[in-house]
Amino acid sequence: MAKTHILVLYGGGVRGLGTAYILNILEEELKKHSSSVNEFYDCYAGTSCGAGFAMALSQGDNTKEVLKSFLKGIPKIFPEGANVAPGLFKSLLTKRLPLGILSPRYKSMVADNVFQEIVGDKEPKKPLFITSYDVLEGKPIIFSNMYEKFKVKNHHYEVSLKNIDPWKAVACSSSVPMLFSPQKITVGKHNLVCIDGAFASNNAAFIPFAHYASKGVDIKDIVLTVIGIGKKSSIRARFPKWQSVFEWSAYKWFKEGPVMEFFLAGPGDVTNASLSEILPKENFLFINYSFEKYEIGLFDAKPQKLQQIRTLVEKEKKQEIAEKFSQFLKNHFP
Repeated sequence: MAKTHILVLYGGGVRGLGTAYILNILEEELKKHSSSVNEFYDCYAGTSCGAGFAMALSQGDNTKEVLKSFLKGIPKIFPEGANVAPGLFKSLLTKRLPLGILSPRYKSMVADNVFQEIVGDKEPKKPLFITSYDVLEGKPIIFSNMYEKFKVKNHHYEVSLKNIDPWKAVACSSSVPMLFSPQKITVGKHNLVCIDGAFASNNAAFIPFAHYASKGVDIKDIVLTVIGIGKKSSIRARFPKWQSVFEWSAYKWFKEGPVMEFFLAGPGDVTNASLSEILPKENFLFINYSFEKYEIGLFDAKPQKLQQIRTLVEKEKKQEIAEKFSQFLKNHFP
């Protein structure tokens, strides 16, 4: 029986640029087998920026187009100047109080325009799963073209892409609280207020896996490729006097970044660990990398930071990533 190849893409703000570069490395390795990302993969899943990539790929864009679109959109979505409080209090709080305290840091309308430009209302050509989270009922949302209609399930909502424009699904999956306003969608009598899909699952791999397994596809015929968004080196490596962690305040936890790092990575690591136990070894690949000498924030779109991501993935880590893809793909081509 033919295997079902699934590509899953993490969310991670600006660091999604690393994912775009990794996709190009994957494309190069697939070309050695006279194939491509669009030809090899049967299904896509993603969260936040990964939702945008997954949507674009499912619509038929190639990896170079995805990278080009992301590079063009990043500075618009995360403008450098958006770091001071607006309006009446600006004169008092300029450069002292970051946006997100009194209002969302970035303009959702600008992000929406970028999503409309990149993915628009083109219907996906291949199966697609995108995550979001409804704050009104506290339930995960899964957008998919595999669903015929909207359904209220015991633990989540299933939203058919027939009920929502593709760009809006990406916007729902990318609305990080405090940075962007939530997205509102109405399906029939149901009003959903949607925030970033990472609050449901930053690693959406179990969703397409469960879908195909429930349809009778043998798990031996499900092949998963999961791409992360990079991680900082460990606290032990970054802080020689790591014992100070017992005295850290909320400010320290958030300023140094581990809380968000753990939130994005930890549950995803559990998902990867579980799937690697369920699937045959040759049918599961997780690609990630560590920043080591770089400090790259999730929402820092300064040109030098974007260049660091490119240097890290395209030069310093490229051979290592390419070798992992190469070994993985050897198992799936005659």
